[in-house]
Amino acid sequence: MKVKLDENLPASLIEELAALGHDVDSVVATDRKLRIRRPKT
Repeated sequence: MKVKLDENLPASLIEELAALGHDVDSVVATDRKLRIRRPKT
């Protein structure tokens, strides 16, 4: 199951859910990825 955690949930849930076989991401991690990929203007 794919899961995206809200910023209000503890980041420790990412590891716990991943250990159970879930595809886990977080809003915070996605935001960081977008900032890195955005070209500087």
